[in-house]
Amino acid sequence: MVSRNHNLENTTRYEILDQQTMSNCKIITNGYNRLFKAWTLSVLHGIALSEPVRFNELKRRIPNISSSSLSDRLSDLVDAGIITRTVTPGTPPSVHYSFSEKGRELRAILGDLDSWIVRWEK
Repeated sequence: MVSRNHNLENTTRYEILDQQTMSNCKIITNGYNRLFKAWTLSVLHGIALSEPVRFNELKRRIPNISSSSLSDRLSDLVDAGIITRTVTPGTPPSVHYSFSEKGRELRAILGDLDSWIVRWEK
């Protein structure tokens, strides 16, 4: 009978790889869920047009997005470290959004995805 409680010494190389694969799948799925949430790609493209960008300018760049949805997506992207939110004191305060280092790397990938879509979705 095989014990269910086996230690690392009894773990095969393939079981370790399978555990790593499962862990990566969860991470990748979470990342896809974040990126493909409603309006997220539109928000990223809106920021990519020129940055930094203010909330109302971004809203004008994305037809039909509600203020609530835009605010939610911006908060999600800030929390994920993909964009930064910079507040400049004043009356009223000025808030700008731009890509973080992590976001700039994603921006390059999205550019490749855009090229692929233009090529194949004609």
